[in-house]
Amino acid sequence: MKKKFIKSYSVDQSIDVNSWIENSAPNAAKNMIMQIDIEGGEYELLHAITEKNLDKFKILVIELHNLTAVNNQVFHKYFISCLKKIKKNFDVFYLHPNNCCGVSNFQGIVFPNIL
Repeated sequence: MKKKFIKSYSVDQSIDVNSWIENSAPNAAKNMIMQIDIEGGEYELLHAITEKNLDKFKILVIELHNLTAVNNQVFHKYFISCLKKIKKNFDVFYLHPNNCCGVSNFQGIVFPNIL
């Protein structure tokens, strides 16, 4: 089996996240765990996952990158829409800053650049 990246689309080196989930998990799956740490590609992946496939997971572990761009209007809307999609089925129960990359200040709120 050839290793591939999981993305929002399929090409030679990658497979679409929905195809990967549907081909790897039984249709009745409801208690799976997904870990996403793809250096900024997490937002694209989260937008691409269908609600049906997202429902198969009980736990998501996600590293959120590029938070320095949260004051960019386009990124901010994209980021918030990802959070809203996640919030439909999941509750945040643990949040940990990655202390590798400093902090940012957005309208007086200081937060880590990577969570």
